[in-house]
Amino acid sequence: MPLETEERNVLIYSFISRLQNMRQMGDYDDLFDWAEEDVLPKIPQVEKLVCKLKKMTVKKTLP
Repeated sequence: MPLETEERNVLIYSFISRLQNMRQMGDYDDLFDWAEEDVLPKIPQVEKLVCKLKKMTVKKTLP
């Protein structure tokens, strides 16, 4: 696997890990709420990630 692919994978996994941590912290409404300025910048990144995952899924399911 080329180095740039590995680096990209690390960035993707780090981003997913951060989103998961944010979701878990947000599950406890009485203890923690995310501010809009923390969440809004992540939306475009999440949309790009979802598109990439959809493309990967389609490629793997095509004969």
